[in-house]
Amino acid sequence: MTLRVARFLERSLANGPGERCVVWVAGCSLRCDGCINRELWDPGCGQDVEVGTLASRINAVDGLRGVTLSGGEPLDQAEAVAEFLGLLRSDLDRVLFSGYSREEMDSDPRKAAVLARVDLVVAGRYQREQALADDPWRASSNQTVHALTGRIRPQEVPAGRVEVHIRAGQVSVTGFPGAELLARLKGGLEP
Repeated sequence: MTLRVARFLERSLANGPGERCVVWVAGCSLRCDGCINRELWDPGCGQDVEVGTLASRINAVDGLRGVTLSGGEPLDQAEAVAEFLGLLRSDLDRVLFSGYSREEMDSDPRKAAVLARVDLVVAGRYQREQALADDPWRASSNQTVHALTGRIRPQEVPAGRVEVHIRAGQVSVTGFPGAELLARLKGGLEP
């Protein structure tokens, strides 16, 4: 089975507690107004990666606390995400960012199968008019945080809010950059 992956970051301190790998999936059917990752809405962006290959790559990285899944919308590829999560080392905790509400996740068996394999989920569509500047987990106040297993507590926060990565002449920003920072970066850095 394959997962359409738009971005991959082997180590991050801004996408959950501790050092973690981050996988951004491609495609989003929800398309929230004001989304920070609009370029990931296209299900054709990125590349197909065999879930076993992706899990093996992550499992080989020493010193990770966990894995964070974001997007795009991870639950639009629920079957592949569930299989991928099942192949990860058991010592790696798992964070899921999704635009679906918790009720939508619970009512769909495919999405619920993903929830059964994550430790913390941030749920709900981004709403620009309810944007938050200082919350370590949520981008808008309507979103909810659910600690599902106790392996991650909502009080545990990322070590940083924003990371800037420069690699091979490309600049990427990850974490929770505020609108002002993004505007300044985009003013001087065109993709």
